[in-house]
Amino acid sequence: MNTIKLHVIILIGFFPTLCYAQRPFDTSVISRNMVRNNPMVLYELADSASKKGDSIGASNYLLKISPYYSMANGTTPENLDKLFDNLKITVAARKIYRDTFMRSYNKPLSKTHDTLAKIYEEDQLIRKKLPQANDSFTIAFYTKKMMHDDSAHFKWLYNYVQKNGWPTLQDGSVFAQFVALHDHQHWCAYLPYLRKAVFAGIGYYTIYNSILNRCREPQFDILIKKRKHLSYDVSYILKDDSIKVASEFQKMKKDIANNPGISYIYFRYESMNKTDFENFLQGPNHNGSNINEYWMSWDLMMHIDRYINGYHNGTEIIPYDYIYSESDIPQPKLKLYLVY
Repeated sequence: MNTIKLHVIILIGFFPTLCYAQRPFDTSVISRNMVRNNPMVLYELADSASKKGDSIGASNYLLKISPYYSMANGTTPENLDKLFDNLKITVAARKIYRDTFMRSYNKPLSKTHDTLAKIYEEDQLIRKKLPQANDSFTIAFYTKKMMHDDSAHFKWLYNYVQKNGWPTLQDGSVFAQFVALHDHQHWCAYLPYLRKAVFAGIGYYTIYNSILNRCREPQFDILIKKRKHLSYDVSYILKDDSIKVASEFQKMKKDIANNPGISYIYFRYESMNKTDFENFLQGPNHNGSNINEYWMSWDLMMHIDRYINGYHNGTEIIPYDYIYSESDIPQPKLKLYLVY
């Protein structure tokens, strides 16, 4: 049985699409306390009980976690003891969970699971290769491949969910939700299915909340008028000024440390010609660079989204978008807005 580790999730995409359609289902945020049957929450509870020395409590939480969740996160018979070693559980619980795990592990997996595992692997692989490209030809090649593969992957997942609902853990629910994170076009369509999946214990509430925030996100101009925000002129990114990026980012870190709780991230591109903006997003442009190379070269999004806010597991994603604003200025400008 092949397993794929999900501890580091690569998130790169283009043209996020906002959704404003009416949704006849509950659109409230799901809190951790609402889904204590969720495998991610159960593991956190087991870990918390272990740290308190409560082996009985930790064992009870562990035994409620589906082996398929553990498998999707890279657990195999060979490293199962590592899972146990991270928790303070009883000898009896070890034996019960191992037996349960092995029964599930030895069962043939469905075609749906194998397809989603393959889609997820391809989804992550291209997003790992792209930031490693160091010339405009390779960047263009990988960007085109990513967009081509994404189109096929997203079409498959959307059609599957519309026909069958959200996949079970056995059918690859964990893989599906991370692929769905990149499928901006269908975010709002996935929400009712993903909400049910979260309460059924087969989806991550953090991913649901992230997608939910984007689907109910108000228009930028309205948001800026109503919400507290920090804004920066980051036009130096357009000039490939890495020294300026590094120095200015240190200032941003201090600002954000004093003002935690970012809800949205926006980049506003101002120019006389919208074609400049489209080139900026698609690349290659600006000395062979493109928007993806800007992000990954200096880790701006990673720092803002994860490091500053303490999100290191790749599941808490701050919604972000790129906005075009027509202007009569002679040179394009790029502004960053951190909205609370």
